[in-house]
Amino acid sequence: MFECSSVQGQKQRANGNGASTVCSALAVQSVVNAGTVFGFVPMIAHHLIKHTLDLLIAALALYAVYRSGPTQPQQVSRSE
Repeated sequence: MFECSSVQGQKQRANGNGASTVCSALAVQSVVNAGTVFGFVPMIAHHLIKHTLDLLIAALALYAVYRSGPTQPQQVSRSE
């Protein structure tokens, strides 16, 4: 998934690489989750890292939606 988003980010460099950042954050979450299950990551670190990454992913998703909106104001036509 990360490689696909990196390739897409290179194709559309003008849009930035938010997708690859989100995919990286999801990959880090998976590693942290596995580390917690196997006892390598303490639960407090798990919570701090997981919630921070959740916030980052949500902020990037909202920013992507904001950027993809209309660039010109919509004119409302009134038919009477």
